[in-house]
Amino acid sequence: MAAARARTRTFGALQAAGAALVASREEVARLRGLLVRARQDLALLRAEDAELLAYARATVAAARAGDPDPVAILAGLLEERGQLPSDGTSPAALLAQGYRTGQAGGER
Repeated sequence: MAAARARTRTFGALQAAGAALVASREEVARLRGLLVRARQDLALLRAEDAELLAYARATVAAARAGDPDPVAILAGLLEERGQLPSDGTSPAALLAQGYRTGQAGGER
């Protein structure tokens, strides 16, 4: 009788362990999916950052070369992205907004 109870307890423990293993595997799969998505998002952000830097550098190079409207280069990208500032927005306000965004993300 004691042996039967011990087998029943052992079987129950094995069932519980099996269920926990299945749940753990599902969680690992879910986390792996989140990691893949985060890596894709990071790659996209890096590409967008590299593009923005290239446009900013081209704007500076155009200004140094005497281009009559060097800002048009950067403005074109910002317009394409829907990121042009509203008319009358002060440069200081835009810089402060960018700084606060960086602070919120823990990037500085």
